[in-house]
Amino acid sequence: IFLTPKINQQFEQRKIRSEYLLSILNNLKTDTLTLYMDVQELSENSPDNNERVKKIKQDILKLRYRAKEVEALVGKNQAVQNFESSLDCIKKNLTTDKKQRFYCLMQFTQDAQIISINLAEKSYIKVSDSDK
Repeated sequence: IFLTPKINQQFEQRKIRSEYLLSILNNLKTDTLTLYMDVQELSENSPDNNERVKKIKQDILKLRYRAKEVEALVGKNQAVQNFESSLDCIKKNLTTDKKQRFYCLMQFTQDAQIISINLAEKSYIKVSDSDK
């Protein structure tokens, strides 16, 4: 009789935690896609480049916050550090080398995928091979 409330409490705690992790995953996915598209649209000698660069810097700031959220859940690890380094790389190359910017963007998407997989594993979400 006394076990039922404790089991229900544990179940509810896991459910709340899983919902929170899913929201972080969704936010990370959305923000990653936004940054990717904004960087792809950055073109040389475009009159709106200054505004686009400003928007990309805001995207990067948002993703830094996401990285801190992930770090709070999974602890400091190499995946989060790599993710932040790839954000630095993108920011550094926004107005310079287009090839380097593209390389940084590809590295960033890989790092974001690794973080997503880490979060999914932390929340006991099955990760299919197509997600890796």
